[in-house]
Amino acid sequence: MQNGPRFLTDQDISTVYTTTVPAGAVANDLGQDQLGARGITADGREFRYANIGGTSSVPAGTLLQQAAAPSNSTALTITAVGTGGQATANLAAGSTVIVLSNTSSTVFTQDQFAGGYLQVTQTSGATTQAAYRISGNSAAGAGNVTTTYITVQLFPTDALRNTVALVAGTDTCNLVYNPWWAVASSTTDLLAAGVLPITAVPASGTYAFAWLQTRGDCLTQLDSVSGGATAGGVLANSTTTAGSVTAWLGAGLSHGSAQQIGIARATTSASATCSTFLTID
Repeated sequence: MQNGPRFLTDQDISTVYTTTVPAGAVANDLGQDQLGARGITADGREFRYANIGGTSSVPAGTLLQQAAAPSNSTALTITAVGTGGQATANLAAGSTVIVLSNTSSTVFTQDQFAGGYLQVTQTSGATTQAAYRISGNSAAGAGNVTTTYITVQLFPTDALRNTVALVAGTDTCNLVYNPWWAVASSTTDLLAAGVLPITAVPASGTYAFAWLQTRGDCLTQLDSVSGGATAGGVLANSTTTAGSVTAWLGAGLSHGSAQQIGIARATTSASATCSTFLTID
């Protein structure tokens, strides 16, 4: 795979890649490129490679956001050696396997966090924080044989690099989605992933991947509540209409806590498509 951004053609950004899910596959590695890979067109527009969540049709021009963190996926306890298959070597630098404890009723599915990150907070011996890319994880929760343990597998290039061995019951880990996995429109202010340049139709039993635009000229859809947008005005995610944008300030609205996603290129009325310069990346 080439280093640096991939140079994209019109065909690249106008194609939705759909693939059937084979049994036991690591879903995040089924696409044409790595999730989050950067792409750039000849005219300088920038994109990110993403998986489209859900099974409903997503229109072109939709602003998509990164998936919310699953419940009870943070501050997970590292299990003791001999518990759930944990070994001494798992806690030392160079390890690509670690076992975590799932003490909640949350069900974690196999490879749910593949392509995402294991975030380690170490307070034993030396206080450090580090993130490692996950290649897969075991299932945990109701209906699974190992109901209380999650075995996390890291990519060989992302082996643990802690200089002092991790301590079970003291140090903790977070399991985090890849930011460009299962992106979807939302009225909740999450982190913007990008604008879909082509209509995508995900279906049950398949995965859909596409390049989302994150910077440069594009069209977005204004919601009906901000009274439209003024040329040069800042745009944010709409908290009224999922997938739309809204004026940062307008009609008495204040979106100071929302992420700015771009600038309106022209004055536009409410509920209309808006010429936008994206500034997500």
